[in-house]
Amino acid sequence: MLQSFEPDHQEFCPESRIHGYQDILKGNLVPILNGWHVPNLENYIGTTEESATLKRVTTFVDWYIRRRR
Repeated sequence: MLQSFEPDHQEFCPESRIHGYQDILKGNLVPILNGWHVPNLENYIGTTEESATLKRVTTFVDWYIRRRR
């Protein structure tokens, strides 16, 4: 998304530039890389044998695997 920014000597609110929700709705932001996405990277989860049996660890690993597919 590309947006021109012209300072107008008013108080600057960083949230208004970080979150461009309203600018997207108004059409002020336009896509410049249609179809581009962040490529999946190989990620690893390291754990000890002892902690690998803990429910919270296995739950996290299962969730992470589902999310990365």
